[in-house]
Amino acid sequence: MVRQHIDHLSIADPEAARRIQHHLAGTDPSVVVRHLGQVVEEVIAALAAEVTYGRRLAEGMGRMLHCGPSADLQRYRRMVREAFQSGPARAALFARHLVPVLASGDHRLADRFEATTRIMLKKGTYTLKAPLETLSRLLEARQTECAHAFLDLLHATYSLDISYNRTLYLTHTLPRAVDGFDPNRRLWQIQGLETVIREDERLADDYLKGLKSGLNLLSSTALKAFIDQAIQRYRRQPESGARFLSLDSRLAVEACRDLQVAVPLESVRPALERYLQARIGRTVAIRPLSALSGNAGAAKALVHCNEKAIYLPDEMEARDSRDANKALYKILTRLEAGLIEFGTFELDTQKALDASFRGSFPLIAAQRADASELDLFLDHFQNPALALDLFTLFEHGRIAVRTAGRYPGLFRQMATALADAGLQAQMGYRTGGTLWPLYRHLTFGAPLTGAPTWLTVGKDMAKRLKQATSSGENTVETSARLAMAFYPTVTGILETTDCGSYSPLALPFGLRLASSDFIPPDNPHRRMAMEIQTCLAGHDIRIYRSDLQRLVEKQNGQVSLESIRSLIADQPGAAAPAELSWLDLESMACSHGLDGAAKPEANAEAFRYREWDWCLTDYLPDRTRVLERRIESHDNEFYLQTLKTFDGLVKRIRYAFELLRPEELAILRQWREGDAFDYRALLDYALDRKAGLMPSDRLFIKRMKRIRDVAVILLVDLSRSTANAVNGSELRVLDVEKQAIVLFCEALNVIGDHFAIAGFSGTGPLGVDYYRIKDLEESFDDSVRGRIGAMAPQRSTRMGAAIRHATALLAPVQARVRLIVVLGDGFPNDLEYKGPYAVEDTRRAVMEARAEAIHVKGITVNVSDNKQLDRLYGPTHHTVIGDVRDLPDRLVRVYSALTRH
Repeated sequence: MVRQHIDHLSIADPEAARRIQHHLAGTDPSVVVRHLGQVVEEVIAALAAEVTYGRRLAEGMGRMLHCGPSADLQRYRRMVREAFQSGPARAALFARHLVPVLASGDHRLADRFEATTRIMLKKGTYTLKAPLETLSRLLEARQTECAHAFLDLLHATYSLDISYNRTLYLTHTLPRAVDGFDPNRRLWQIQGLETVIREDERLADDYLKGLKSGLNLLSSTALKAFIDQAIQRYRRQPESGARFLSLDSRLAVEACRDLQVAVPLESVRPALERYLQARIGRTVAIRPLSALSGNAGAAKALVHCNEKAIYLPDEMEARDSRDANKALYKILTRLEAGLIEFGTFELDTQKALDASFRGSFPLIAAQRADASELDLFLDHFQNPALALDLFTLFEHGRIAVRTAGRYPGLFRQMATALADAGLQAQMGYRTGGTLWPLYRHLTFGAPLTGAPTWLTVGKDMAKRLKQATSSGENTVETSARLAMAFYPTVTGILETTDCGSYSPLALPFGLRLASSDFIPPDNPHRRMAMEIQTCLAGHDIRIYRSDLQRLVEKQNGQVSLESIRSLIADQPGAAAPAELSWLDLESMACSHGLDGAAKPEANAEAFRYREWDWCLTDYLPDRTRVLERRIESHDNEFYLQTLKTFDGLVKRIRYAFELLRPEELAILRQWREGDAFDYRALLDYALDRKAGLMPSDRLFIKRMKRIRDVAVILLVDLSRSTANAVNGSELRVLDVEKQAIVLFCEALNVIGDHFAIAGFSGTGPLGVDYYRIKDLEESFDDSVRGRIGAMAPQRSTRMGAAIRHATALLAPVQARVRLIVVLGDGFPNDLEYKGPYAVEDTRRAVMEARAEAIHVKGITVNVSDNKQLDRLYGPTHHTVIGDVRDLPDRLVRVYSALTRH
């Protein structure tokens, strides 16, 4: 019978039949068949009225038959039929968005939906589409409470007596705002928006602006208290209350700060990175946990660390006060800093296996290039999970011993935080596991508990760890050797005692050691060190990979035979060979991309571009290859130091660019309908009526938002010549260019323009490097500042290919003004890319950009001959700066002049 009904519908419209049949799969035919005949007839009738409506109804009916009780199906059909009386467009909206409401099983929600949509329809069908799409998304995400709050918001908004234009504006603004709220805070932020609109719907914009400026970090109670303050002020003085709600006043910012408990990572990241720089002696990045893959789920860690970075929550609100949350950020950073400072990630498995605890563990005959050092270590155990727990236990214990010796006060803070069971429970972490009592004893000195056998083992572990660390064997290999030594003992206890199945360690704050963090396999220094080690082993010369890797990293791949010979001689009981000419270090460096030349990494994107041959007067297709890559190193100190050096100029630039920002609202007069009456026009109307003249009906004003619409790419030449010193200074040309970029960024942050920064260099047509420092849509954060500081002179200048690539990136961007600013210290110059050939190709690339409505402006330093520059950019499209020290000030002036209008 079900098949017959579907076939009957298929004759009318196969797509509608497919939609119903898709949802009926797996349902009980005896339940469905009672309603299917009538449903099919209604769908056929809907198809006759309008095909899109019929298909939407088929989809909705199918979903309701699949998951909704018969009473809900009847209600669905009734409401859709009522909507159809006003046309198929309205009925199609109800057919689509009624399903999640009724399928939720919440009758109060369905009643509220029906009442709210009736009020919305009094304004017009145009009020339904965007709000109902947002409501459906909330219900599909199982945020039922938020859906109730959103319906209350819509009910309050559309019950107001407001103009058509304002209604239309709110119809699009409110759903977009609700979609953008943090899911964890969405409920009370919607409720706050409803409170504000009930007071005065004009305050909605101020409230949403305040959320973007900091109110979004407030808890439910704190946000309600702030809104109450704002409304009280608004009732006394409307303008002051509106500014308070939008956080446009000092009192509002202070009130928000006093109420705020959550601390965003961005607010503490600079201080944490400075602490790490001072403690460890090198740059370690602080990054948000959201950027770390594989940290999802209920058991996600609160902190994670690898050799290059420490990952912390994007926002900390675990404690009851702002200061306590800041303190927790500090504790977590200091806790994980010990892993980097004391060499946890420098593990060399071969060293650990070669020690006296080797026993039955075999030597590593051939290392797997795709495995990290921790993987290689765990491969030697029958139970890798138990081996990892033992290694973690001893390594954290070793770091605790070293921390207690070097930073006693810090160790007491860390021990208190690790031992605080209440804090762990409050944050949702369960600590425990079979080895948990041993972990507590070794890391923060808690008394041993448990069976006598475990007490004996725990005391022995603590004794052996203390002996190893006090005798000078205080490396990560010590922890690995101790894990190997106690693995048989612990395994024997687990097999002979009735302690149930083994339970892995669950550590405070979700701490864990991951294999991928122990020298990632794609590290070129590690790969080269492993190749050298293999070649030496073929000649019966044993040397550790970690020692070789430190040498390769120190010399960035440019390793000499003499340095290898010295390293071999330093090995215990080893004699340096007479000669190593058979060791081809240069080819190894080339194969691993460490020869100083551009080598396309596996993750570098390659783009092909044509090049203009001025002799042939034609293009050479696919002549150049641009390799797009990131600058991976970071130097945040340069940015901060530049701001200090140019403190006065920074303030002047910020002030000047503030003046360039347009007023947020422009008032347009003489409209037939608008946001408010134009009182001048009303006066003219009255005078014309009194004089017997025909008065104008243009009596309204409109308030229109005005924004700057500019997108710019700052393209920086990173050729060798930028390493030249500036006359009378210790700075290089590139250092001054980087200072100019810092001021440029500060200016554009003030004015709000979309901007990107990139550097270019390379050797030859197939090796053009395009370094992405900041993308157009990327937020300007400390990682971008660090990449600016890390910019360094590279090789040559194939300018045409770099401009073509920048043009390709900027062409799809929708902006009224699109601009490429080329910052360099000379003319294009590369292998077989010199003189007229290079100039004409670059000129063609500039012309191609202008054909895409992209302006290209050249800023060149230390060049006195302008004729070639005229040929490159055109006589009015370049600026020459004779003294490079004037560049920082001149760059922002040039940009201001280019975009002022």
